[in-house]
Amino acid sequence: MPVMTIPPRLDPCLQDWEVSAHLHADAHAPRLCRRAVTGVVREYGVPGVAEDGALVAGELMTNAVQHGLGPVAFRVAWYAVRARLRLTVWDEGKGRAPVRPREPGPDAEHGRGLLIVSALAADWGQYSTPSGGKAVWAELAPCGDGFC
Repeated sequence: MPVMTIPPRLDPCLQDWEVSAHLHADAHAPRLCRRAVTGVVREYGVPGVAEDGALVAGELMTNAVQHGLGPVAFRVAWYAVRARLRLTVWDEGKGRAPVRPREPGPDAEHGRGLLIVSALAADWGQYSTPSGGKAVWAELAPCGDGFC
């Protein structure tokens, strides 16, 4: 399990918080990311997003491991004013094309991850990191478009 420092537990609707960890880009990273996201979201008591958060984070991490370069990292952040949980995964995939969901063929075994992210997230996108890598983020709105 990644080493993480979890800030003191707060009412998630009142204060921003974030937790992040760095992982090796290997086959274990998506599972470790899913477990960590589930644990953090449950620890902070953010309502109704542990399962969707774990699924979205796992899909983003899988893409980073399969298509990126070097070590990978993730961040789970709560933005109280907007009542949004933001999941961000980044890698050192320098020069990689922008990520876009694509429609896989009916018999394809891969290629649905970003479609899942798009379906579950209130919003998602990507940006270049200062080191030239790529970060992909997704926001979940556990309280709908309002506050908790």
